[in-house]
Amino acid sequence: MRPGLKRPTGAVAVLCPGPLNEETREGRDFAPPGWPDDNPRRMKGYAFHRGHLLAHMFGGTEQNENIVTLHAAANLAPNGMGLYEKMTARALGSGEEVYYQVVPVYENSGLRPKYVDMYAIGSGGFCIDVRIENSRTAGAVNRGRC
Repeated sequence: MRPGLKRPTGAVAVLCPGPLNEETREGRDFAPPGWPDDNPRRMKGYAFHRGHLLAHMFGGTEQNENIVTLHAAANLAPNGMGLYEKMTARALGSGEEVYYQVVPVYENSGLRPKYVDMYAIGSGGFCIDVRIENSRTAGAVNRGRC
């Protein structure tokens, strides 16, 4: 976390093939930086999510350092973080070791990231390098390293 603003700055891990974390999540009552006072219910859940930088299935914790406030679409839309987390899980399932990096990109002193950059490279050729917009429409842009 950045000392003055107390917002998460990123997660880096080397993920090894093997079983993914399937434990029940706990501690969902805290408000990460940028969490709204009112989180309106939408057709498919809530407008905002507590988004893991290092995904829960990869051993990411419910600690403030690992959680950012995301629009639901940035987390779960067809091209949101969940898609790339599943792709990474498939690479692990096929036996690849994966270097995994997720960095929230903030605008000035904002507490909610404007983008989330995801980069992963596997030992067998797997590669993702995307920037996901943290918005209600959440588009993803390939940044071109893969």
